Amino acid sequence: MKRPVWICLAVFGTLSLTACQKSEYAKKMEESKDSAIPIVKEIELDGDSFEEEFLNEAPIKMADKNIKLDKTEIMGMVSTADGMLCVDGKNSQLIILSPDGTVLEKKGKLGSSPGEFQNPTGITKDDTYIYVLDDGNNRIQLFDMEMEYVKEITIDKSGFEAQTIFRDLAVNGSGDIYMSGDTILNPGIVFYSAPDYRQEHIEENFCGFLSSCEGKIYALTSGQIYLPSDSEAYAGFGLHSGACTFLSVDGEKMTRICSLEGQNYTNDFIMGEDMIYCTNSTYAELQRFETDGNYSNSLGQFDEGASFNYVAEDDEGQIYVSNGNDQIMVFAME
Repeated sequence: MKRPVWICLAVFGTLSLTACQKSEYAKKMEESKDSAIPIVKEIELDGDSFEEEFLNEAPIKMADKNIKLDKTEIMGMVSTADGMLCVDGKNSQLIILSPDGTVLEKKGKLGSSPGEFQNPTGITKDDTYIYVLDDGNNRIQLFDMEMEYVKEITIDKSGFEAQTIFRDLAVNGSGDIYMSGDTILNPGIVFYSAPDYRQEHIEENFCGFLSSCEGKIYALTSGQIYLPSDSEAYAGFGLHSGACTFLSVDGEKMTRICSLEGQNYTNDFIMGEDMIYCTNSTYAELQRFETDGNYSNSLGQFDEGASFNYVAEDDEGQIYVSNGNDQIMVFAME
C-alpha cells in the first residue's frame, strides 16, 4: 500500500536555473535556518524511520462507510446543519450530502456570477459565513448559513507564478482568512485581515494545509522543503515526505509547535480537542497524532485516489476523507 517516499513536483513545472539563481536559493536556505520552517539540503533529510517503526502496525481496517459520487471531483468538505457540504471542482458546484451519503441538493454551476464557480478548490466556515475558494475566478465567495450569496473577496495572483492554484483556507475567530497554495515555486500563506481584507503573503517556506479550532488557526506542512544536493542537477525547490511541521498562526506570525513523528506526506488535516487527524498519502491512512507530535494510531486505510485527500468532521464525530475524485470514505473517530 505504501507509496514512494519521494514526491515529485514536476506537475508544478521545473526551473531552468542559472548560477545566479543557484546562489539565490543557497542564500534562502541559509536565511531560513532560524525560521519556523527551514529549507534543508536533500542529503540532510532523515531516513524512512516511519516505515521502520509504524508500517507493520498499519491497520487492516478499511473505512466504516464508502460514499460514491458519480463523475465528481471532491476538493473540500465542511459540515453544516443540512449535512456535509462538498466542493465539486469538476462540475463547479457544491453538493449537500445527508449522513447516509444521499445527495440532497446541488448548488451553483460553471460561471463567474455570484453563486457560480470555476474550478472551486476549498471550503470552510465560521459562525457567520460559509467561505468557498473559487480559485478559477480568483475570488473567495462568502455565503450565509442558508447558502445565500453575501459578497466576495478578490484574490490577487499578480505576484505568483501563472500555475499557482490555491487549495485550502481557514478562518479565525476574528473573521481573518488564511489561504494556502500547492506550488513549491510560491510557498507560503495568503492572509486577509477583516474587515477590509487587505491581501498579505506570509511565511515563505510553507507548503501545506490549514485548519481552525476554537477560533485559532493551525497549519501543517505536507513534508519538508529541500534543495537538491547535486548542484549540476538543480531543479529548484522540492518536497520530500518527512517530519511534517505543525504550527500555530496568529495574524502574520507563524510559530512552530512540533514536528509529527515519523515520515509523512500529509494532504489535509483537522484539529480535535487534543489530537491532530491527518491523511498520510504515503501509506493511504487516516492517522492520529497528539499535539506534541507523537504518533497515536491509525483510524484505517483508504483507497488510493488522486493527489489530494481532504478531510472533515461531521456533527456525529465521524471523519470524512475524500480521495480527490468521486469517492468519500467515512471513519469513526475512536
